[in-house]
Amino acid sequence: MLVKPVQARARKLEFRLDNARDFAHEPRVDFRKVGNFFVGNARQNGVAQVENSFRRWAHKPFDDFGFVGNFRPAELSAAVPDGSFFAFESDDAPYSALDPLSLISASSAAVCTGLGTNPCDARFISALATQIGINPYGDARFVGNDGTTSFTETGLRLRVSAQGRIELQILQPDDRFQSASAGALDRIEAARSLLSRLTGDSYGEARVYLQSYRADGQSAVCTFGYYLSGIEIAPRGAIELRFDGTQITNASVLYRSYTASSTPAALLPAAQAAACLPKGGTLRLLYAEGTGGELTAGWETE
Repeated sequence: MLVKPVQARARKLEFRLDNARDFAHEPRVDFRKVGNFFVGNARQNGVAQVENSFRRWAHKPFDDFGFVGNFRPAELSAAVPDGSFFAFESDDAPYSALDPLSLISASSAAVCTGLGTNPCDARFISALATQIGINPYGDARFVGNDGTTSFTETGLRLRVSAQGRIELQILQPDDRFQSASAGALDRIEAARSLLSRLTGDSYGEARVYLQSYRADGQSAVCTFGYYLSGIEIAPRGAIELRFDGTQITNASVLYRSYTASSTPAALLPAAQAAACLPKGGTLRLLYAEGTGGELTAGWETE
């Protein structure tokens, strides 16, 4: 699903954003099954951006990741340096005070604004209920005063709010919502598969990437988030799926569709943004969505 790290020592370090279903970028995730990786250019709209978790790993050589799939390190030899550099390569303020693996663009970031919309109309909700095996036209359907549509059937409870929050509860063991094993990779794949069924992988121009996998005993949580032009859209973790053993027990999805505009976003130069960060802070861009769906870009301040 997301950014692919290669050999981080070279300034011509390259990445490409690819299909979210194969991406896992938290240290707790076993990377061996991450596929469809291609060497490309990390600069999206002029922004040399790498997700924070990958930056922590980027100093490792290829073999430490154990990638399989269509990863092509040989193509790195053809990469052209674009002037981007890591903070640890700079001895000058303000970059020297940042998280050492913050990736800095040599040129000013050229980022556009965007717009988010809620795809959860009545037609979508009926199709969603059908997709997970609920009759959308039966007595199980109820629409509350706040616009929330609810369905209750044996072992399943589905709610879709007027704001586009999808909540699916699996109340008893159900083979349709289980992973092949309790391992991280199988759980991540099961979560990705269910998310695809809930949304049809339709997010406008945005993509959804796995942001974290956390396991505690028999329980686990997969968290996903939205990215537009390679930039994360806040809030982080808009999508969360929970496991008990191999069984998915809950899926919470803030369903959105995003498009980029042609209007440039007003941004501080990277050096000024870096000077505002505390020592050890990570310099990265984020989109924030307003109440009307408008997306504005800015530097993360925490």
